[in-house]
Amino acid sequence: MNTHEIDIKLQVSKLFFWLLTSVTAGTLFILEWINCGGGLKIIFFILSLGYIGCIYWQHVLLRHFKSIISIKINHNECIFSDRNGSFPVRILGESTVTRLVSIIRFRRQDFKAIHTLVLFKDSATLVEYRRLLVKLRTMKLHGISGQNALPSAAL
Repeated sequence: MNTHEIDIKLQVSKLFFWLLTSVTAGTLFILEWINCGGGLKIIFFILSLGYIGCIYWQHVLLRHFKSIISIKINHNECIFSDRNGSFPVRILGESTVTRLVSIIRFRRQDFKAIHTLVLFKDSATLVEYRRLLVKLRTMKLHGISGQNALPSAAL
């Protein structure tokens, strides 16, 4: 792999896990203080835990068939992979890149819809995440219409 190529296999994020765990604890705490019958409260608890369990399984553990599991960038060509295979994408200029979390807005080249990838810093090794930040800040990005967006320094 040369210095311009990035190939990242994403892993489960502990930050995302703990963020969702704190939201879950808050939800269950609020449910505890709702004034309603005991049976209705139990139903709310079961439904909430079931829904949150699905979110953990699909998105925290990257089990959903559309969860992005790898990112490959070579020069200005980006290829994302999910459980169904690999596909080329165009990174949009409205993406946000920070040291803790990056919100990558992209469009698959075979679809018109815009998608969002939320990437926490512990989803990759520290070196891989830093290289990705540098690459995203310096690469040629695209606007919503597919035209070149803001200069790379604006990201």
